[in-house]
Amino acid sequence: MLALIVCYGTHAQDTDSITVALQPIVVTANRMPTDARLVNRAIDVIDDVLLKNLPLQTIEDVLQQTANVSVASRGVFGVQTDISMRGTLFSQNTILLNGMSVNDPQTAHYNFNLPVSLKMIDRIEVLRGPGSAQYGANAFGGVINVITKVPEETSVSLNVFGGENGLVGGEVLTQYADASFHSMNSISYKKSDGYHVDTDFLIQTLTSANEIDLPGGKLSFIGGYEKKDYGAFEFYTPGIPLPSHESLQTGFADVSFSTGGSLLTVTPRMSYRRNTDNFILTLFAPSFYTGQTTTDVVQGEVTAHTQLTEHIALTGGTSLMWDDIISNYEGVHARTDGAIFASLVGDLQPWIMNASLRFDAHSAYGIIFCPSVSAGYQFGTTGKIYATAGKAFREPSYTELYINDGFNVGNPHLQPEIGWTYEIGGSCLLFSSIRFSSAFFLNDQDNLIDYVEYNSTDTKYYAVNFYHVDIRGTEVSLRWDNMHFSDADVAIKHIGAAYGYLDSRINHDSVYAAKYSNTYPRHQISGSVVAALPFSLSGSMDVVYKVKVSGDSYILLDARLSKQIGRIVLNVSGTNLLNQSYEEIVGVPLPGRWLWAGFELKVL
Repeated sequence: MLALIVCYGTHAQDTDSITVALQPIVVTANRMPTDARLVNRAIDVIDDVLLKNLPLQTIEDVLQQTANVSVASRGVFGVQTDISMRGTLFSQNTILLNGMSVNDPQTAHYNFNLPVSLKMIDRIEVLRGPGSAQYGANAFGGVINVITKVPEETSVSLNVFGGENGLVGGEVLTQYADASFHSMNSISYKKSDGYHVDTDFLIQTLTSANEIDLPGGKLSFIGGYEKKDYGAFEFYTPGIPLPSHESLQTGFADVSFSTGGSLLTVTPRMSYRRNTDNFILTLFAPSFYTGQTTTDVVQGEVTAHTQLTEHIALTGGTSLMWDDIISNYEGVHARTDGAIFASLVGDLQPWIMNASLRFDAHSAYGIIFCPSVSAGYQFGTTGKIYATAGKAFREPSYTELYINDGFNVGNPHLQPEIGWTYEIGGSCLLFSSIRFSSAFFLNDQDNLIDYVEYNSTDTKYYAVNFYHVDIRGTEVSLRWDNMHFSDADVAIKHIGAAYGYLDSRINHDSVYAAKYSNTYPRHQISGSVVAALPFSLSGSMDVVYKVKVSGDSYILLDARLSKQIGRIVLNVSGTNLLNQSYEEIVGVPLPGRWLWAGFELKVL
């Protein structure tokens, strides 16, 4: 395997001559901060320095720069995006905010209704591979954990931008920090007339993240509200050009308290999320179909972490989740899921051992047991190889169970998806500053849920369980960072590259067509560069090339150029600079070249 060859070759050098220039990466794959070298799985971490420098507009844009993570958008600038990891469907991934799930129970199309500004994010952890043993349902392809900043200074900044297609927007961001209280608050607005008929949008967001150091521990609170109004041209009815409109409102709140010391840390937390959806299928006849839906999710958990010995750490806890839906087309339903879970990390140099297990007691599907186990071998401080196996499951969404809108028909008898993933991989440092990683995996699952047409004359898609699916793939990534250069220097500051290959074998039985399960990219290459340029300019560029299983291919190039003048940073940005005509979801055309400019002013 490539990782084994490269990592062993690196270790075979005179390791006394190697100077490791990179700081250790800390991740929360096991629910508690852990050195990434002690976690046996494929991990990418996009930190705030890279977020600030790359020409990225949304969290979804960030994710496309990692291996085998595919973004499929119905609208731009965060209107609506589906994320696929390692060839899984958009519904088979878990999205976390500071470690708590924010998945939408109605449909995973709304998982990124996440009112958090990029400027508030400390890092994004992309944990590829099954995560149900740690985080429960839906984590087939992986887990994406968005972690917000704890500000260390007091400041006020203003960001304003505008450009083609009537684009206009802005954000006010405030930060406050003293010895015991840290607060970050954002209010933002963005609007566009759209790039063709029925693609206009208006997105408004308000978020507050706070942390208080108390005598007995640390209290954290984050809350947010987002309202989206947008034209939904062919969003859910591909091939039927209806002028549709959707209005979404999402609110959430999460509070936690961490207490304890070096021997034992205990963290209880509670969260609440509400999403309301008003969807008009055709503006020509709103009474034909106007769906009105509200979902609520209440979660509570208690997590404890202890160092059993000098080399073995244990994290465990219990959680309870309740969600419901009230809909004029999908009915009124509710369900609960209670769980206990535990994870062990053994630092038994040169061996690294990880083991996790979780029991979920689901009100509709009974007891579901998900274990995972892995072993890694470290080559000094420069590299590691590992092997892992883990089980995952996904519960059907309310839409898959109960939708009946004239075009899609749900199935209340759907069973949860169940599967195992097996993976071998490795990572190492090349030339003391280049992070290299690769992995090969097999995802073996039963009961895949998709919508199908049974013959060419069908006018509806029906939700069904498929008998069996095999997804095989490989991925390779490189990252080099040298961000200490100032904009006064002329230098390359970052280079990133990733490649993913996928081969999905699905037993489609005798169906005529499936809606989502054959839309993944067979090959995907992504790359990014950040540079300090002459005249104190800063430039960045990212590129994504996809070859879909259908044979369709396209290349997307985005870039940004900026210059700081005192407290003001001027910038010019563009997306799809090669002006490609393309669709990421069949029937939903995306815009060609789009340019805009703006400034950021540090008021305080």
